[in-house]
Amino acid sequence: MPRGVRISVAARVNRAAFITVATLAAIWEMFAAIELTRGTAIADFVSILFVTIGVFTVTAIHEVGHALGALLVRARLRTIYVAPFALDLVTRKIQLVGLVGGRDVGGYVQTRDGLDEIRRIDWIIIVAAGPAGSVVGGLLILVVLNFAGINDPFGITAFAAAIGFGSILAGLVNLWPASVGGFMTDGALIADALRGWRPRRR
Repeated sequence: MPRGVRISVAARVNRAAFITVATLAAIWEMFAAIELTRGTAIADFVSILFVTIGVFTVTAIHEVGHALGALLVRARLRTIYVAPFALDLVTRKIQLVGLVGGRDVGGYVQTRDGLDEIRRIDWIIIVAAGPAGSVVGGLLILVVLNFAGINDPFGITAFAAAIGFGSILAGLVNLWPASVGGFMTDGALIADALRGWRPRRR
């Protein structure tokens, strides 16, 4: 079999595996949120809450990680987008952009530096900081909730715990090197940079 065909098949298998794992992770997280808030005041509408507030918060934690990575390598930040809002750090204005924002589904961080001005190692740090931020942020939420010992009959702390778990899960899944419909995970961007310096917007 020609080499090109083998690579194509491997890429398709990898993509299918990533979609399967990501879907199962999302389903597991939803059931975890439902189970954690069972018997509380928000139990009846936790699904709607998690799809809106939960996903927004998990995405925000991830993008803040990218932003901190950019600041670490002294890149000049321009925009932080978390669906459906975009914070323009130049004009200091928040804009309602939409669910896709014309760039990535969920969120992205944009710098004022051109991609050709960013060193490979700096680019890898910026990209890797997203999943790292998701994992660390999720762990911090769980640690704070564990030591706080808040008596919460409304289920807000249980919901926050679900967000913590979701953030960790999102960070780990995003490290999977896969490309789906033009969208590249952070793991794929890192692998792309390690193979050869071909920066892509994050």
